[in-house]
Amino acid sequence: MRHNNKVSGNVQPIPLTHKHSGKKSLQSSHVQPSAADVGVSVAGQQQQLMSALFANYKKELRPVKTFDSGPTNVTVQLYFKQIQKVQENDQIITIYCWLEEYWFDEFLTWNPDEFGGVTSLHVPSDMIWRPDLLVYNNANMNIRENEMQTNALIQHTGHISLFRALITDVTCDLRLERFPYDQQICFIMLASWSYDGSQIMLHTAEEPTAEPNTNRLNLTYVVS
Repeated sequence: MRHNNKVSGNVQPIPLTHKHSGKKSLQSSHVQPSAADVGVSVAGQQQQLMSALFANYKKELRPVKTFDSGPTNVTVQLYFKQIQKVQENDQIITIYCWLEEYWFDEFLTWNPDEFGGVTSLHVPSDMIWRPDLLVYNNANMNIRENEMQTNALIQHTGHISLFRALITDVTCDLRLERFPYDQQICFIMLASWSYDGSQIMLHTAEEPTAEPNTNRLNLTYVVS
């Protein structure tokens, strides 16, 4: 559907200028919309877009229009930020990391020309379908996402970007024979909790390390 909203600026009186001949003439000018008017227009277009996108949207359903369209491809990128705790006896490391997720939602697409040129939206991530990724080699299943509720970025093409922080306890085969000159290699296994490989296929942003025909993804990090 098309929405054509006109933006009206703060109309100023057209000034009268006096020529030396004594005759009055109108000085023509173009009235430009103010920043406030433009802001209101953009907000209005975004609200209309939100209403159109989510009127019948079901976040509980995988975002495909036909089930024979294949799995939803989810690309992930993990950024290791900090070691918070090392439990040598239990072979557990508590890490803080950032996780980026990218996927395509067939229901969240639109024509920017129909919504005032709006090409993207930031929405609370709990409004949309998200891949239910968990760290499968978590030591005690106590994944703690950052307390801040992050927004998802929706492009008009239907491509979704989600960035979130998480703290997790992962098991790691710690070899401490050469301590303090040791170097540990640990793995993080990401996988969907409820979808199999026919419904969600995981990829990394760098290289395809997903196990064939599964929804598991092994990510390696080095602890020095």
